[in-house]
Amino acid sequence: MLSDDTHDFARTLLHVTLWTSLLAVFFFISRHNFLLFHALAELFAVAVGWSVFLLVWNTRTFLRNDALLFLGIAYFFIALLDLTHTLAYKGMNIFPVAEEANLATQLWIAARGLEAASLLGYTFLLGRSFPLRAMLWGLSGITAALFLSIFSWQIFPICYVEGQGLTTFKIMAEYAVCAVLAAAMINLTRRREQLEPGIYRLLIVSMALTIMAELTFTLYESVYALPNVIGHFLKLISFFLIYLALVRFGLKKPYRTLFRQLAQEREALARSEEKWKNILLYTPQIGISLDPKGRIILPMNIFSNLPDGKKRRCSVRIGLKCSFLRNTASRSGNFSFRPCPAGTAWPTPRTKTRFWTRTVYATPSLGPTY
Repeated sequence: MLSDDTHDFARTLLHVTLWTSLLAVFFFISRHNFLLFHALAELFAVAVGWSVFLLVWNTRTFLRNDALLFLGIAYFFIALLDLTHTLAYKGMNIFPVAEEANLATQLWIAARGLEAASLLGYTFLLGRSFPLRAMLWGLSGITAALFLSIFSWQIFPICYVEGQGLTTFKIMAEYAVCAVLAAAMINLTRRREQLEPGIYRLLIVSMALTIMAELTFTLYESVYALPNVIGHFLKLISFFLIYLALVRFGLKKPYRTLFRQLAQEREALARSEEKWKNILLYTPQIGISLDPKGRIILPMNIFSNLPDGKKRRCSVRIGLKCSFLRNTASRSGNFSFRPCPAGTAWPTPRTKTRFWTRTVYATPSLGPTY
C-alpha cells in the first residue's frame, strides 16, 4: 500500500497535470476565439462563487462561523455581477446598450470592488457574530445600488473609451482594489490562528493572485489584448483556490474545523476559569484561601442588602459589579460561582455586609446555576 506522503504527492501531481492541460486548452481557445475564452473563464468564476454560497447557505444552521457565512453570501452577489459582466462584454450583443466596452468594464470594477471589500470584511469579522438578516439586506442593497448606478442612474464613472483605452478612474480603481486586498492579507495574517493552516495559505495565495490580475488589467488598451488574457488566467486560478479553501475544506473536512473551534473554546474557558480563580484568591476582604487539595475556601454566606430590601449572597466586589454565590444543594453545602448579570450588578455596601463564620468549599463554575 502507498504511504500517505506518496498518496498526497500523486494527488498533487494529478491536480497540477489537469490544471496545466486545462490552462493550455484555455490559452489555445483565447488565441482563436477570445469571446468563447472569456465566457468560459467568467462562467467558471460564477460557478465557484455560487458553489461557495450554496455550501455556506445550506449549512448555516450548524455553521458556527458567521464570517464564513458572510463571505459565502458576498460571493453570491460577486458572481451575479460577474455574470452580468460576461453577458455585457463587447461582442456578445446581449444588452442593447453594450455596443462599447465601457459597460462591461464598469461591471468588472463593481465586482472587484465588492470582492475586495468582502474579503477585507471577512478578516475583521473572524470570531464575531452578527444577524443574518442585516447581512443579507446590506449586501443586497450594495449590489442593487451598483446595478442602478450603471444601468439606470448612469452615474458610475466611465471606465473605458473606444479608441483611447482605459480611463484614469479605471486604473486608479484597480490600484485601490489592490490596496484593499493587501490590507486584507495583512489583517488575515494577524488573525491566522483562527483559521486552519491550509485555508489560511490558500486564501493568502488567492488574494495575491487577484492583486497580480488587477495589475495586469491596468495595462491593456484593447479588451482583446494579451494582458486581458493573462489577467483572466490569474483570476481563474485565484477563484479555484477560493473553491479549495472554502468549499473543499468546508465540505470534505468539516470535522477538523469543528474540532479546532472546540479546542479554541476549551482554551478560552480555561483562561476564564484561571482569571476567576485568581480573583477569588487575591480578594482579601472575604478571607479566601486554598485547602491542601487545591480547593477554594471562602466564607459560606456574604449577604448584601439591596435598596429594595432584598438580600443576595455576594462574594467579591469587582469595580461597580460584584459576583454572587447560589446554593445549589443546601444540605451538602455545594456552591457554584458566576458573575452577576450587568442588569443586576450593584456596589457592595461594606457597612451593610455581614459574614457567617462557618466555612465551606466552593468550586468556581462559569455555567448557569438555577
